[in-house]
Amino acid sequence: GQADALMVDLIEKFETRTGFDKPGRADLGNLVREAFGEETGDAAAKALAQAWSGTAEHLRLMYNAAGGSIGKIENWGLPQAHDAHAVRKAGRQKWTDFVMPRLDPAKMIDETTGRPFTPQALVRALDDVFETISTNGLNMPLKNDGEGLSALARRRSDSRFLMFRNADAWMEYQKNFGDADPFSVMLGHADEISRDIATMQVLGPNPAAQWKWLVRTAKAEAAKEEAVGVAGAIDKAEGNIVTASNMLGHFSGEMS
Repeated sequence: GQADALMVDLIEKFETRTGFDKPGRADLGNLVREAFGEETGDAAAKALAQAWSGTAEHLRLMYNAAGGSIGKIENWGLPQAHDAHAVRKAGRQKWTDFVMPRLDPAKMIDETTGRPFTPQALVRALDDVFETISTNGLNMPLKNDGEGLSALARRRSDSRFLMFRNADAWMEYQKNFGDADPFSVMLGHADEISRDIATMQVLGPNPAAQWKWLVRTAKAEAAKEEAVGVAGAIDKAEGNIVTASNMLGHFSGEMS
């Protein structure tokens, strides 16, 4: 709700409740260009792009305050919304050949060197990106509970890993391998990062590890209660754990 309030003019202009595009929907192209730092001469699009950028920055700061790790990028533009099916259908080589010339390698920093990617390193990185998108992230290795930041605390930077040369390059990618509607991408980003912020505010930067600890603690406390004569404590705890797990699953989308 806070995020929507920050870009209320943007939402009122482009939101549709009938399933049909509102008049002026085509103006989204200028909004995207302004978001990428390109001057269009469209004052309304510039104001709406500033509302989006301000909202995205507000959410970035809240995310980091909750334990996440997203760096600030000037003229970031928009996140990507990947279509895993379209990426899989194209295959690794076709997808890589499409995306490579549309990227701005100078803005993409290799974490291992702290410098912009070399062409060879970028190809290897895109191999990893392809695997992650095409498998919906199932290729990512599992980590021990206490090993560094969790995937949740870091994953929002993933949607900004691919840095496109300009707005047209971003729109071409979204048309072929993502969501061609920039408005949908913006609202989707706000919704998802808000959910992640809420999760980390309650469960910390590694929610999965914290949840496992809470479950173990609840079971241990129930066992202690039964040991001193509280009948049914373990069964009650098990029932509460199942209920809470289902609630968390519905909130996170894992049990949609």
